[in-house]
Amino acid sequence: MDALRDEIISSQKSRFDLMKWKLVLVSTLSATGLGLKGSPTFPHVELILFCIPFVCVYIDLLCHHYALNTHVIGQFIRTSEGDEDKNMIEYEMFAKSVRKLGNKKISAYDFERWALNWSSLFISFLIIIFSIYNKKLTSIAIAASGIMGILMTIIFQESYNVRRKKILELNQRN
Repeated sequence: MDALRDEIISSQKSRFDLMKWKLVLVSTLSATGLGLKGSPTFPHVELILFCIPFVCVYIDLLCHHYALNTHVIGQFIRTSEGDEDKNMIEYEMFAKSVRKLGNKKISAYDFERWALNWSSLFISFLIIIFSIYNKKLTSIAIAASGIMGILMTIIFQESYNVRRKKILELNQRN
């Protein structure tokens, strides 16, 4: 069980690292695309902004993967038996209960999910606004990437929710 607990901690650290990288990569791509805009050396450098929504969605997917990994391990620990693991099982049951607080619409863990998804949606939206304001031929591609970023964020979040629900249902079958 110690290896599983270590895996949970490792997954959580990896998710936080990925969220930091998301901020760094988006900032770097934005600074490059906007900072060199109009440069004769790089006439269409704003096309680098095209990559931003896809970088966001890619990192979101990796974070969702780590979150699902944590849920799988937690679900396994909750259903395992043995006196040595009693405290860990009790903790996992408590952690499960704080995922749905009060009226069941809020969770103690909402803020990370909000930061992850809303940042991607907001950045994709900003990309669309920039492309409308930019009014160049490259704006169509940039706007399309923003729209794709929004759609992919929504689709992948729903896919994550379905998988998480299936994992939680495993405990009810046993």
